[in-house]
Amino acid sequence: MATDHVDPSDQLDTPVRELMISRPKALSGDAVVGDARRLFENPSVRVALIVDEGRYAGELKREDIPLTAGDAEPLASYVQQGESIRPDAPLTEALDSLERSGGDRLAVVDGDRLVGLVCFSRTRGRLCVDPRKR
Repeated sequence: MATDHVDPSDQLDTPVRELMISRPKALSGDAVVGDARRLFENPSVRVALIVDEGRYAGELKREDIPLTAGDAEPLASYVQQGESIRPDAPLTEALDSLERSGGDRLAVVDGDRLVGLVCFSRTRGRLCVDPRKR
């Protein structure tokens, strides 16, 4: 799915739910290393969010998978507990969290359900968001 990009500087008090990707790339809790490698073939995918029976279970980056891992090996042992944010939190909280972690992706979780992803463009100057109706 294509995305739009917005400047976050004039959106600081906006709830995260309005400035996120609502259908981020995700893998199931029983995914294997080969599934993640295929997902990461797309250079724009920088994090795989893991969803286990509908619940957010963590995240995985390319570098979390050892080169020696076999494609049939379960991903579970490589999944990291990533930071997340509530959909009603203001964008400033998301930006603070990303600044602390040094990351450019942040899972949006409502209760224990993954509902989106706060995503910076490669240059970190703009947020990737769902396409806007024009």
